[in-house]
Amino acid sequence: MSSSRDMTIKIPIIYSGISEEIVINEELPTTLTIVVRDDGKRLRQISRSDIQTKLQLGEFIQQANGEVHLTTDILRSRIQDLLPGSTNIQKILPEEIFFTYHIQHTKLVPVHIQADVDVAPQHQMIGDVELSQDSVRIFGANEVIDSILYIATDSIIVRDLRDSVCITTGLVTPQNVRVVPNQISAQWHAEPFTEKSFKLPIKVVGLPKGERIRLFPQKADVTVRVGISNYTALQAKDIQLFCQYPEHDCQALLLQVKTTKPYIYNIRISPSSVEYIIER
Repeated sequence: MSSSRDMTIKIPIIYSGISEEIVINEELPTTLTIVVRDDGKRLRQISRSDIQTKLQLGEFIQQANGEVHLTTDILRSRIQDLLPGSTNIQKILPEEIFFTYHIQHTKLVPVHIQADVDVAPQHQMIGDVELSQDSVRIFGANEVIDSILYIATDSIIVRDLRDSVCITTGLVTPQNVRVVPNQISAQWHAEPFTEKSFKLPIKVVGLPKGERIRLFPQKADVTVRVGISNYTALQAKDIQLFCQYPEHDCQALLLQVKTTKPYIYNIRISPSSVEYIIER
């Protein structure tokens, strides 16, 4: 344990400091093989320790395109700090890490979802699909990415949706283009629905000053489809029933509904029109 000897170990390399626009053209080594010399006790400690070296490549990239040489001297200085002061580095393999790089053009484009989703009977969709992000960044040659207007998802099929579902999907990546991120999550929500009815007064819109109009009938039945979660919250005041003052003689006025509640669907009005008398 006290005599000096050599030992060969492998050290993992962690690369950092590279922006997304930079593309390294060669595959970088993931480990360094080093031969170190020290007494047996120190070597035993080194063999049991979790040593890894971090290389900040950003400090070596100075221009848009070029090459980088990480020589033995550079690697040795990084590794020596990880070892006991008494340990001597005899050899490092590879003796040099060399790579070329170039910087790609980039732009942000929207995500286009390709999905075929249907809900179970007596259920309805709640809101629109929710995406983990609605745009992605693409990288490539300027003449390639300039014509790309969006990135589409892989095809998604959902059948008999009754509750909520979240699906992680890949993205269709054009040739010679890099997409970041290369997958997103899409979420749909559904719930059972029911119907709710109200008898509402009819308001006349555009009534000239000094004139009166009498409607027959003055109220109508409005039936809407609403999800179970919003059934109690929906009140008669949330729906307005109206008709337009006639610009010319006609037998009946068509009834219309106005509401600010986005969760109301399939509105039915009975009767759909009313007769009237104008009083001057």
